[in-house]
Amino acid sequence: MMRLSEGWEVRKADSGQHDSPDWIQNASPLFTVDSVPATIASLTNEPEIEKFDWWYSTEFNFNNKGKKHFLVFDGLATLAEIWLNGEKILTTKNMFLQYKVDVTEKFKEKNQLVICFRSIHQVLEVQRKRPKWKTKLVENQNLRWFRTTLLGFIPGWTPPIKPIGIWREIRLESVEVANLIEFNLQTSLKNEIGAIKIKAEIELLSPPSSAVKMLFHKMTSDFSRASFR
Repeated sequence: MMRLSEGWEVRKADSGQHDSPDWIQNASPLFTVDSVPATIASLTNEPEIEKFDWWYSTEFNFNNKGKKHFLVFDGLATLAEIWLNGEKILTTKNMFLQYKVDVTEKFKEKNQLVICFRSIHQVLEVQRKRPKWKTKLVENQNLRWFRTTLLGFIPGWTPPIKPIGIWREIRLESVEVANLIEFNLQTSLKNEIGAIKIKAEIELLSPPSSAVKMLFHKMTSDFSRASFR
């Protein structure tokens, strides 16, 4: 695993001014960020940051020999578009979700990762269907269409600082033997006996060793017999 926390630059642009990261090659950064996570509000006291697009970019070398590679974004606030080496790989609209992108075929020896956080003010101004019930809690009824925190949007309760930028970790994960595609865990209780049901989809990237086979066999047999009081 490699954390992509250092070497970030941030540039500011008018809302919708650029639809790709090509322009940043000839534009000086507004901020150089020592480490992310770091939101725009933590970098500047500028008012109305929600009215602009904010472009984060970093470069990193890659020489990992794993079988598969994933970029993992634990928290992006809120409307983000992500490019790797000039190719758009992801668009997000939920700051609470983790996003994991298979980039095995997209890496080069030297890579550029760019994230544009689009103006949330711009999308909140779009006319949408009126709600059946209005709330006086927030300043804009269109917030119900977006999965973002209400911090900064509730007058008189929190400072008017909108959540924009990288607010949780970004990392590169590489796998050599097995890739966990799906994992589901369910619990139940019946007659004071607890049960755990686990469903996992695992992609084997290389033939499992005898030790790995024994481990999987032991895990499945142990769980099939387990009960908890």
